[in-house]
Amino acid sequence: MVDILQVLEGAAYVGFIAGAIFAVLELRTISKDRKTDLLVHIAEHWSSREFVEAIASYAEGDFHSAETAEKTCPRVHLMMMSEYFDSMATLARKKAVSFDLMAGLLDFEGVWGRMKPWCLHMREKTNPSEFKDFEWMANECRKRRLAKEMRVS
Repeated sequence: MVDILQVLEGAAYVGFIAGAIFAVLELRTISKDRKTDLLVHIAEHWSSREFVEAIASYAEGDFHSAETAEKTCPRVHLMMMSEYFDSMATLARKKAVSFDLMAGLLDFEGVWGRMKPWCLHMREKTNPSEFKDFEWMANECRKRRLAKEMRVS
């Protein structure tokens, strides 16, 4: 004969297991939703009128020195670009977002290479750690690109 207590205990175990499975599936969905939400926010910022104006002035700018950069590109645009790239690099360095994802979205190496004189000048003027993550990400992208090229050749 089956004891009702054993049946209830078995049902509780099955319920617990089903709940755990459901929770794991929900956490995976939440994680995917969070990443998608972050990518949407990145895209929204990247395509905002202010940022498009900054990109346009950056494209026309002369970055041979900090002085020529500020003469050919408004300081607010220089700050917007450099802070944006630094923030995105911070997300990658802290592993809040996949390095490969972020490196695939933005040209850290190219933009840092171009903005470096101005960024280093601002670092001297304001804060010794200014744009450190931007620089780190550009260097990491360069190292990985060179390593990949070495493997290919």
